[in-house]
Amino acid sequence: MQRLKDVQRQIRTLQAKAQRLERQAEVKTAAIEAVRAETEDLLAQIDERVTSAVEASEELERRLAVTGERLTAAETRAEATASIVAEAMERLEDAMTRVEDAAGRLLEVSERAGSTAKRIAELGEIAEHAVDWEGRMAAATRTEADAAQRITEAERRLLDRIDPGGSSN
Repeated sequence: MQRLKDVQRQIRTLQAKAQRLERQAEVKTAAIEAVRAETEDLLAQIDERVTSAVEASEELERRLAVTGERLTAAETRAEATASIVAEAMERLEDAMTRVEDAAGRLLEVSERAGSTAKRIAELGEIAEHAVDWEGRMAAATRTEADAAQRITEAERRLLDRIDPGGSSN
């Protein structure tokens, strides 16, 4: 009988140990579930941030493309302006040659002196206008370059806001 009591006591001890182990397993399972939930929350936050970063990157790429198109257009306008200025200089040189010819004819034909003087004054105005336009074109080119620089700086600031610890370009 004593043996039966010993066996029953051992069974109760084992049952108590099993219950403790079950409680410990439940506590650890709850902790694991809490960590899993926290991990899922963090992954959702990371996914949101990645999505925002991708959208911002796409917007920056679009803006960069637009800026590139604007820069190309500005370069085209600058080249056209340079061509116009070169043509104006050629015309100015041609006009200067005509002035020299007119001065030679002035000695030969005194009755045309008045009209020749008037023509020289007109050529001077043309030269002043050409110089004035050249200055305006240079100012416009500087303004466009300044605008492009401001856009670049704004994009850089936007990138710094999006990814303050990212690599700089």
